[in-house]
Parts: sequence; C-alpha cells; structure tokens
Amino acid sequence: MKKFISILFAILLFTISSYAQSSSGNKAELCEDYDKITGVPSGVAKSWDVSSDGNGSNVYLIYTQNKIIKEELSLYIDKKNASGSFIAYGTYYFDNDIKNGAKKWAMYVINFKEEGDYRISVIGKNAEALAVTYTNIKFKEEDASVANKKKLVQKSGDVPDTYYYEDSKVEFGESIKDGELSGTGTVFNLYDSSKEITAKISQDNDLKLTQVIVSIYTGDDYKEKVSELTYDVGDVTWNWISVPLKFYKKGKYVVDVYSQDDVFINSAYFEVK
Repeated sequence: MKKFISILFAILLFTISSYAQSSSGNKAELCEDYDKITGVPSGVAKSWDVSSDGNGSNVYLIYTQNKIIKEELSLYIDKKNASGSFIAYGTYYFDNDIKNGAKKWAMYVINFKEEGDYRISVIGKNAEALAVTYTNIKFKEEDASVANKKKLVQKSGDVPDTYYYEDSKVEFGESIKDGELSGTGTVFNLYDSSKEITAKISQDNDLKLTQVIVSIYTGDDYKEKVSELTYDVGDVTWNWISVPLKFYKKGKYVVDVYSQDDVFINSAYFEVK
C-alpha cells in the first residue's frame, strides 16, 4: 500500500511539474526562418540535415515567453555521448537587446557541424532553465548551392590557404563607417551589463570569402570557448569585412577567424574591463 501511495505521489508531482512548465508559456523552437517583427517561427522541425563539408548549417532557435524579456539570456547546448548521457557541448549568449526591448521573443543562430542528439536549454538569471528543446542532427551530401559558393572563391582554381592570409590583420573598435574603424583599441569597458565591439578583418589582397567564422575564447590559456559565430558575407571580392561582437562578462579574450573552407585567417586579443 505504501509503495502504491509513493508511486501515485510521484506521478502527481510529475503531472503538476509538467502542467506548470506548459502553462508558463515559455517555448524554444528550432526553425528555418522567422518573422523579424513578431518572432513567429516557420519551418519548425525536430531533426535537421546539415552540410557535411565542415562548415555545418545554420538553424534558427526562437525563444518566446508570455512576458516581456527583461533579462539577458544564454544558451546551454548539451550533446549525447556514446553511453547515452548528455554532456556539456557549448555555452552561448543571445544577442537580445533588452534595453530597446518590449519583446517577448529572442533569436539565436546555431551552427551545427557535428551529427548527434542535442539538448538545448534557454537560461535566464540565476542559471534558471526557462525552456528546453531537443534535436537530432544528421549529415547530408554537399548540395549544389554550397558547391557554387566554393566555385566563387576558387577563381584561380584553388581554395586560398592560410599563407594567402599571412598579411591579414584583425582590429577592434567601437564602430565602423566606410571601412574606417572609430574608437579602436584592445581594451574596452563594460557598460550596462554588455559591450558591443566591431571586428574588422582586412588585408591588401581580396579576402575571397563567402562566410567568415569567428571563434571566441577566454579563461586560462584561452581554452574556454565562449561562442562561435558564422557570418554569411556573400562573394567578397574586396579586401576588408567587419563583424559585430557582443560581450556580457569582463575578461581577456582571443578571437580566431576562419574562412568558409575552415582555413585559418588570423587571431587577435583584447580585454573587456
């Protein structure tokens, strides 16, 4: 009898917990696209085929809630290992500007490069999980659009290698206009819990890029990965591009820049105080 009561009590707790979670209105969904004004996702799916060429594929994650978002959000991604347990894979930060807000949704672009099962958690203050979703990622054969993009940068018949970018440089500033950085430096101050920085990648020769991949690290020996951002830049036939970066914590950071072909371009260091 006691065993039956214990089981019944456990079921009751699970039911109450499930009801509370579903009635909160918080939701995290992976989708192909979304409305830029309302945040309503389209092409929602639980599994995705991604590019197998090493660049992966981007999928939008849309988080929505009933109330206006008034806190910075982060993203915890866990991946299932061979034994069936989810282990930490990466931590990222939503680029949601709550100061200009009155929004009940936020978006993050996830670049999946590895096959597997993933658990994705939207995290609020005090490391509280606001919403959780799961997805399965599988590789697909390289499609025609990716092949065409590669042809654009292979004008000489070869993919540019690291030596092609040996004279490149990465600079940081407050903003950029017509290729000119303003407020340049390697030390920036954190205001209002976040700091936006512009990174400029340049060299004398054409960059020959369709995408630029920016990996950001911090911590001892810069081994702690903060985020990895992929920017579609079209067929770059000029010699500079700029990308926006946003930081929420003080610290010393290194930025590694790669091309769409996973070719290392350059690195640069800076500090947020």
